Amino acid sequence: MKILIATHYFLPHKGGIEFVAYNQAKELVKKGHQVTIVSSKIGNEPEEEIMDGIKVRRVKAWNYFEDKQGVPYPIYSPKIFSVTKQEAKDADIVHVHDLFYLSPFAGAIASQANKKPLVLMQHVELVKTKRPIVNLIQRLVYWTYGKYILRKADSIIVCNEKVKSWLRNPHKTFMINNGVDTKLFKPTTKEQKIKLRKKYKLPLNRPIVLFIGRFVEKKGFDKLFEAKDKDYFILFVGDGEIPEHLKDSNNTKFIKFMSQDKLAEIYQSADVFCLPSINEGFPLTILEAMASGLPIITSDNPGYEDYIDRRFVRLINPTPEEIKKSIKEVLKNKKLINKMSNYSRTESVKKFSWENNSKDLLKIYNEILK
Repeated sequence: MKILIATHYFLPHKGGIEFVAYNQAKELVKKGHQVTIVSSKIGNEPEEEIMDGIKVRRVKAWNYFEDKQGVPYPIYSPKIFSVTKQEAKDADIVHVHDLFYLSPFAGAIASQANKKPLVLMQHVELVKTKRPIVNLIQRLVYWTYGKYILRKADSIIVCNEKVKSWLRNPHKTFMINNGVDTKLFKPTTKEQKIKLRKKYKLPLNRPIVLFIGRFVEKKGFDKLFEAKDKDYFILFVGDGEIPEHLKDSNNTKFIKFMSQDKLAEIYQSADVFCLPSINEGFPLTILEAMASGLPIITSDNPGYEDYIDRRFVRLINPTPEEIKKSIKEVLKNKKLINKMSNYSRTESVKKFSWENNSKDLLKIYNEILK
């Protein structure tokens, strides 16, 4: 099967959708399928390359909104439409990620022009922010080309029941679990944890609370920063502008995103993972933290109970006060930490894998092609 995938960003840019697209494509290639990814060129990445057997084509895009506003929305050269149309000619199926971006819109147009089936993977619903202009743009996108993509999609894939309800297309919407590499992301020994803390210049004798994600309002990193305390150290790993008042302190440290191998070591160096985000599908970072055997503290977002058992995961109202209270309650209770850690690792291995994700994906592809 020949598959065209359109996504707003792709590696080396770091983000949840990028890693989903990459891991799905890699598994499909392993199974003998041909995969082409069309995405944005926002830096020095090559316009064309082969990455782990995946053909990648990048189209120049203006990345002002992410660079200056923290909003991941590349504005493409008009070439995006000709490139996706060209690649769709040879494809058996077109798979686009998230209706809020321009490359999936180009992919949807290309699928219709070439009379090829269209699959949409929708990761999130409308995200309410404190910035009215961002909320307005989201609604405009949804009611214009977003609606077009939804209408033309033969199948829609979601990883969260709340997103499924929001889309209101039950007859063609399917749930599949996201995946995680449980061989790369795994627990480690106390001795190795100390070595890793020395390697990354982290405190040796204080509990470390880990945040991984983009430094944007939606992810709640600023709320976690406000919950800092002398009893623990918070490590922030991500991309984006860090406000001046949220710089490193005795109780916090900010570092940039890194390769997956190094990121796996960062998870292993921590004691607790905290992501106080809002309106998330079910972030890959939570799955990676679970696979690494970390206790999870995250927001009580609707739909999370489809994935996790609140007896072993702290689902909270993400205010600084509640975050601090939950961190302290978990860290002071070794028995609770062990229960949460064991649950995280066991559940990630049992329920989430890219192998199973790609099998479910192929079932949907084959059903459409019938």
